[in-house]
Amino acid sequence: MCPVKCPITKTCSPLPAKEKLTEGDVRRARRRVRRGARITDVATEYGVNRRTIRRRLNALEQAAADEAKRKAANRRRRQAAAERRKLRSASLERLHRLRS
Repeated sequence: MCPVKCPITKTCSPLPAKEKLTEGDVRRARRRVRRGARITDVATEYGVNRRTIRRRLNALEQAAADEAKRKAANRRRRQAAAERRKLRSASLERLHRLRS
């Protein structure tokens, strides 16, 4: 028996709860909700609470938003580096013209 019990349920579970929705299920649910299906209907079909669907959809949307921010930051970083290279080469060209 586990020496530390959950403060809420006062029981100990040696294994985490089984995941009720796979990532594929969540993506399919998101597609259906975006097409107009009610979250309650989707949750009933998968046999989970509507809050589970909402929570997983929110997490998926947050992950997509984080990925978009990361890609945008990388794009800005690459653009800034390209601009610095262009300015550096223009400065070198001017310097060579002055020396000639």
